[in-house]
Amino acid sequence: MPNLRRLLLVLKIGSVEPMLHNALSDRLALLPLNRFSTRFSEQLNCRVWVKEALFVMDDEGYVHLNKGTKEIEEEARYHAMVNKSKSERKVVRSRMFTS
Repeated sequence: MPNLRRLLLVLKIGSVEPMLHNALSDRLALLPLNRFSTRFSEQLNCRVWVKEALFVMDDEGYVHLNKGTKEIEEEARYHAMVNKSKSERKVVRSRMFTS
């Protein structure tokens, strides 16, 4: 985080068992990089790619989200706006965090 000046927030939404790290990495590498996300009906950018990744990780059991990607995005936006107004950058544990 120290070198990423535009980054306002790291939102921790869950933990992945270390033995699953390689499998998850391989799975995320398969996410399509199309210009449009049909699942979210949006042009693909890094924010939408993260939503796609969250959906896949929850759907395939890597993490268990208590809420959907929309709620996680809203929480992230809120914390990012607070951090921006205070000129801070923080790591925040999501209220939807599951272990």
